[in-house]
This record gives sequence, C-alpha cells and structure tokens, in this order.
Amino acid sequence: MGSASSRGRHPDQAWLVRLRRGDRSVIVAIGLRRTHADRLAEQINQLLADPAQSSHRSLRPEPFTPLLGRHPGQGAAPTDDFSIGEVSVSVRRSRRLSRAAITLALVITDDADEQPTRMRMRDLFAVAKAHRDLPLDEVETLLDHPTYQARLTAVSILDFKARRPRSHDERRPLYELYLRRHDRINTWDMVDRAAPWVVGGHLTGHDLTPLVALASSSAPLERRTAITAPLYFVKAGTDADLSRAFDIADLLATDPLPVVHNAVGIFIKHAGRRDPARQRAFLHAHATTMARPGLRLAILKLAPDERQKYLDACHR
Repeated sequence: MGSASSRGRHPDQAWLVRLRRGDRSVIVAIGLRRTHADRLAEQINQLLADPAQSSHRSLRPEPFTPLLGRHPGQGAAPTDDFSIGEVSVSVRRSRRLSRAAITLALVITDDADEQPTRMRMRDLFAVAKAHRDLPLDEVETLLDHPTYQARLTAVSILDFKARRPRSHDERRPLYELYLRRHDRINTWDMVDRAAPWVVGGHLTGHDLTPLVALASSSAPLERRTAITAPLYFVKAGTDADLSRAFDIADLLATDPLPVVHNAVGIFIKHAGRRDPARQRAFLHAHATTMARPGLRLAILKLAPDERQKYLDACHR
C-alpha cells in the first residue's frame, strides 16, 4: 500500500515485506531499507507468532522490482478476507483490524528519524475510512505517534466518525479528544481535515464560547481551529451560529500569521455565499488592515471590479 518505486531510489531502499499464506500473499511495505524491512518482518512475525504453528507463518524481505511500472498486484482488489491467527490481512475489507494492523499498513517504524514510506493521501484516507469504528483510545494512541501519517490518519478517523449521524452528546467524545490533544494536531491540514465536522458539528446550535477561547489562544493552529470549525455552519448551522462565526473572524482579521489569516479569508469566502451582506460588512471593516493574501482569499468569489476595490484599499 502506498506510492513507492525502486526507480530513482538508492539500492538499499528497494525492499518489500510480503505476508504469505499458501498461494496467496499481501505486500505490507514497499521501498524500505533492508534493515527496516528485516525489523518490520520480525515485528509482524512476533505479532502473529503461535508456538504450535510458528514454523508455517513467516515473512521475509525481498528486493522490489517494478513490473511495467506497477506494484505487484496493483489493480487487483482483494475479494476475500482471510486471517493468520486472529489478525486479518485484508485491509480494504476487514473491520477487525486493530491499531497494530493499521500501523503495519501505514509502514510505521520505531525509528522516529526514519522517513516513512510515501503514501498517497487517497490511500491514507481510505485506510482511515475503513477503520472509523476504531475505539477512541486507540485513535489517541495514533495521535501520539511521531510520524505525520499516523497522526493524520487519527485525525481523519475522527472526521469520518463525526460525519455519521450523531446526537450532540454522541459527538462530545470526539470533540473533547480533538481539543484535549490539539498539541498533536500540529499541521494546518490536520486542522482543516477535522475541525469543521468534529468541532463545528458539535457546537452548532450551542454556545460558541469555546471558539472564542481558541481564537484568543497563543497557539496559531488553535486559532486556525477557531475559524475553520465554523465552516460547518455555512451549510448546516443556524443563522445565529453564522453570525457568531463572523464575530470570531473579526477577532482574527488582523492576525499576522498566514496559517491564521488565510483561514479567515477562506471562511469569509464561503460564508459570503450564505450571507453576502455580512461578508461586505466584514470587508468594509477590515480590508484596509487584513494581510493581503487573506484578503485575496476572502474576495475570491466577488466580481472583478469589486475585488479590485478592496485590493486598492488594502495597506498590507
């Protein structure tokens, strides 16, 4: 799983780990160094070890040679689930996978300094969607992992959980985990992935004081959450929710950091579709003091002559 090829790689980074059972097999990792392939194979063997039958369950690292530019087995989706011991190896279909199995699928090593195998985002999101039933304590364990892929998977699982029909009380554990572990949600794309549904979805129709508190935070990504979560209100919130979100945008309009003022511009752009009058009021109040990149995002959907008027007024 993932995007890896031996083409252009150092010869020591062209090893795969294959899990076999009879005449069937699954490739767990591609593009590893030999030492890491050996270590991953050993770890999986330990996970699957059964003293009575361990001799029949083995993994080995093999050199990876592309076949017509494709990974072995590419294009052949698994049609059956099968297990070795109690661990399923059909990632795409099985709902019995544990955190350990997800970790193996993501090719996460114990070496925090080792760059993990590259993985296409659509593949990562597919893994997260397949495991949206993962218990929250295991999601939190993934958030603690040093690799970006593991943390983004955890955040994506929270997002997929929140997209299911849930009551306010059912959303609360997702919301509380997101805020409690915001220190591990430490890139702007993690915030953008989960904040609207996990935070905004929980707060819609309720007190938005937590967003005001986030907007006052010294942590830039917490301030980004404060203005990204209200994107949920644009489509699903009440008029009161959206009005309060504009108030939060007022608080952050002159934030000096791009990770915040660009998010303000994105919110204003989308919110203007539902409340054009409030969008214009915001722009009249802040166009002269907003950072120019944020302003450009905020006016992106306006008519060209109106966009130019606001750009001419911008002093930053």
